Amino acid sequence: MRVPGQSGIVNSLAWEGFGLRIVLAIDSNVLFANIQPEYLWGYFSKTLVFAFRKPERNDMCIIFWDTTINQKHVKYMKRLRKIEACGDYCVLITKSEGVNQWLIVLCNAVGCPLEQRTISIEPKFVTMT
Repeated sequence: MRVPGQSGIVNSLAWEGFGLRIVLAIDSNVLFANIQPEYLWGYFSKTLVFAFRKPERNDMCIIFWDTTINQKHVKYMKRLRKIEACGDYCVLITKSEGVNQWLIVLCNAVGCPLEQRTISIEPKFVTMT
């Protein structure tokens, strides 16, 4: 984030205790900013799939929510990097622990893995059509 001021040095910083806002003091300027986390989510086959981190767990909680019958299925994965969805399936990408490998998991609308592959090339972008 670019900040105004001659020195460019942050003199003071405060974070809202239970929110996503910060305030910075730089020279004679006071700046307010909202932090926007990058959410992992997708929508397919009338199912919303989204991920978040629970404070008491190290892995990501992935919810598969069937919006027509209001039924949810929960799945947990460590080091989840990306979610992409289209048609009847979604793809979950995780990084393997310790080694330079990534796991690609194809799931259906209730979160059951149908197919998985391990690759050694980091997927920077993911899309499904």
